[in-house]
Amino acid sequence: MTIREDRCIFLLMTADQDLKQGIIDRGFTVRQADRIAGLTDRIDPRSVGVASITFFPGFDLSKGTGVIDNHRGLAAEQLFSTAVKMGHPVVVTDGGSSVEFQHMLTDTGATIVHPEPGVRSTMAADRRVAYKVLLGNRDVQVVTWIEANKPETVEFNGHLVMAAPILNSYPAPDGRMIPPYDVVIANRNAIGMASLPTVQMVFETRAGKAMESILIKEGLLGRGSDDLPIYTPRKMDFFNGQRSFSRSAAEHFLARWVYTPDINDPKDRNIDPERWSNGLQLPVASALWAGLKVTSVDIPYLHGQGQKDLETGNGEFDAKRKAQAVDQIRTLLEFLKFKRGVNSKLSLSPASSLVSF
Repeated sequence: MTIREDRCIFLLMTADQDLKQGIIDRGFTVRQADRIAGLTDRIDPRSVGVASITFFPGFDLSKGTGVIDNHRGLAAEQLFSTAVKMGHPVVVTDGGSSVEFQHMLTDTGATIVHPEPGVRSTMAADRRVAYKVLLGNRDVQVVTWIEANKPETVEFNGHLVMAAPILNSYPAPDGRMIPPYDVVIANRNAIGMASLPTVQMVFETRAGKAMESILIKEGLLGRGSDDLPIYTPRKMDFFNGQRSFSRSAAEHFLARWVYTPDINDPKDRNIDPERWSNGLQLPVASALWAGLKVTSVDIPYLHGQGQKDLETGNGEFDAKRKAQAVDQIRTLLEFLKFKRGVNSKLSLSPASSLVSF
């Protein structure tokens, strides 16, 4: 063995040890860390497409990293560069970032697309653009959504943890095999939740439990099957944006729901599924209602300290958390009314052609 070959093996072993230690530091056991780290060799990266959106109009590195768009933009560059180097197809919808950021984004090797012409650019609409591009790649079997400012989702194999239940069958405790899932939600464990800004942690925890209770009462969470063990858990971290879906579930993630507010209700006027709900909980609720197999998994996650510092005490971010909670709970309740055939403020847009991929 040459000195160069020996050095390469040493670097690979060190990187693997760092990966496992990072996973352990995020609340996982040694055995779990070994399994999560091992996914790198067991999953073909070409089968897992990564989708994201960016909108950093204030990105300007001459102003330093204390600018929120600079901090998030650099995190996005790290995420996309890492995912591309791992071999994943990466598609990013950029909604109008600064020229400086767009140049840096191009250098990552990701496929850059833009909002659909004539369609209002929103979080949900821009997600659908990226999804459609990835679904056009026949090698992609799993589409994984990762928020642009969360690079450690790929650095610690969280995206592979989400993809694995969709790509593989799993043995149940009684020995029977559970077929691959259709949708996987990423959960933040106690360490991950504790790393969030306090206001965000409180609102997302309370609202998440409320949504879980609604779906449990509806019989959509904690649901069993005549042929399989319980495959839909009672706990799902709906406010963590990371999630994966198979081609069989694509129609639910491409659908556009429309909300008709009560003009006499001040709290109703700002409800707009295109801001959050059409990209977050409504596709999952729709998949659950359709009988698809949906589950959740814990992934290694810590909120970046720099981002936490910028968001803590920021009134704009605190107001956003509250608005997200109200928007998603209200639209979820209206979705269930719609599915029950009860008069609902929610309807499916005619433009949402539910086509399977």
